[in-house]
Amino acid sequence: MSRLLLVDDELDSMDMIRWAARNAGFAQDQIREATTRDGALQEIGVNRFSLAVVDIKFPEDPEGGLKVINQLRTEWPDCLIIAVTRQREGDESINVTGDKAMKAGANDFLSKLDKATGAAYFSQRLLDRLLFWKGCIGR
Repeated sequence: MSRLLLVDDELDSMDMIRWAARNAGFAQDQIREATTRDGALQEIGVNRFSLAVVDIKFPEDPEGGLKVINQLRTEWPDCLIIAVTRQREGDESINVTGDKAMKAGANDFLSKLDKATGAAYFSQRLLDRLLFWKGCIGR
């Protein structure tokens, strides 16, 4: 059974991520959620994940998501990881954040905000990415 880990400290973002996960065909019992870096690290220690959506920045640790990605890569090397950030596409700093996420082991990187369309577009883009990566599991 494929398991999905959702990691985000912002409740509105978590709602959009959960929506995308459910619409990508993940059942509630396949989804585990964490709202902190430490909560995510605990989940990784007790559950095997095939796919993860990980926010990069947390209030208690601006690079906490990178630590989560590193741990996922160590514990479950085959886990497919989508890193997300609230940084707006088009901002110079998003390139640095994306590079860090990919170097930490993420397979994909997505902004929760789009320069032209805003946050509403994020959930549809994430759904598209989840469907793509879900199709790659087990290949």
